[in-house]
Amino acid sequence: MGIDHIESVNIGVIGSTLLTYKLLLSLEEIKRPLYVFGIPDDLYARKANAFRIDEFCSSKGIILDKSNSWDYLRRSCRQLGIDMLIEFGDSRIIPQDVLQRCYVIGNHGAELPYVQGGASLVWGRLLNTGVWGVSLFRPTADIDGGDILGTKMFNYDKNMTMREFVDMADDATVDLFRDWACGNLPVRPGEKWQVRVSKVCDTFSAISVLQKCREIDLNVYMPPRNPVESRIKREWPRDFQEVFKYANDKPYPRWFE
Repeated sequence: MGIDHIESVNIGVIGSTLLTYKLLLSLEEIKRPLYVFGIPDDLYARKANAFRIDEFCSSKGIILDKSNSWDYLRRSCRQLGIDMLIEFGDSRIIPQDVLQRCYVIGNHGAELPYVQGGASLVWGRLLNTGVWGVSLFRPTADIDGGDILGTKMFNYDKNMTMREFVDMADDATVDLFRDWACGNLPVRPGEKWQVRVSKVCDTFSAISVLQKCREIDLNVYMPPRNPVESRIKREWPRDFQEVFKYANDKPYPRWFE
């Protein structure tokens, strides 16, 4: 599906983050979406990387749905004839019937199929290799398990802030989307993870598993993170504690001791 096809379909967007906004700006040069499935006002304070797109949507005549109701999204897709949904910067699980009705594209903050799961950008910054990747994929019932539409690697300064790192990842994701829209990327089948890191795993131990899996080319599932996991443990190596401070900072919950 290339840019000619995109121009012939009606597009909806799912998300309310800075990445969502960057996607909307990019779509101005391709095909303006009719509809955005955002988040309610009362959820902004609870979503660490939330970004208000109200003014932009209003100025462009884009319907902004803050209901957080999949029934409202279903009805809007029917009424507006939405053919394609792009979920960028959003972690909500799209219902199976919506995936079947629309051509859905999702983003992932790591290189698929090698690193799957949640909190991908935080894990990538914790790994601190100076190289990370982002992906586009077709969401399915299996998390990060659908067809891979493309991946893009980027280099980063190991001393940069987390916000700068996230900005680089967002920009790489939008560039990747534009490449896909132009028909420049081959589709690859997704692959299931071979190693799974549990939610209760110590952060330093989890990074050791991630590093080993990348060295021996095994697909790994990394768990989502929550604010209490932003605490530094004194038993960790000093250099890892410093990297931890970079990774656990704005726009995500800040580290503490």
